[in-house]
Amino acid sequence: MAIVLSTLLTHDLQAFLQFNNILVYLHTCMFPGQQLHNTPESLNEIAHRCATILSLASTVVEAQNFDQHHIVFPVFVAGVAAQDTDAKVHAINLMRAMEGTGISRNATRSRELLVAVCEEQRARVMAGGHASEVDWIALAKSRGLGVVNFGL
Repeated sequence: MAIVLSTLLTHDLQAFLQFNNILVYLHTCMFPGQQLHNTPESLNEIAHRCATILSLASTVVEAQNFDQHHIVFPVFVAGVAAQDTDAKVHAINLMRAMEGTGISRNATRSRELLVAVCEEQRARVMAGGHASEVDWIALAKSRGLGVVNFGL
């Protein structure tokens, strides 16, 4: 995958990242609890796409190519949709690495929201529910994070 990534131009990387992002978003973020209605095959596809997003974003961050702020929203979506705790932590850490590199607080506010969502997801699971029952948009509004600018 590293060889493929090294040959992608910036716009190709962005297009591939957004392609993966929209697939995850469409399967997980259109309505609360949407993942509960996905098939096992869809859940595997979501996990694969989340891993791809985090891998691509890691490549950008490792290269210290911080002018690519378009990675913040896909990393956020991957962090919300990932079922694996390590992937969620990885998404938070990627966003933390992006903080302070832009002209706005885009990465910081997005990370703050992702941390809140992950905490709520963990609490929901501990109470016997499912992480995908957490509506991140409603949570953002209730925590005063409703004006997060993802810099699309």
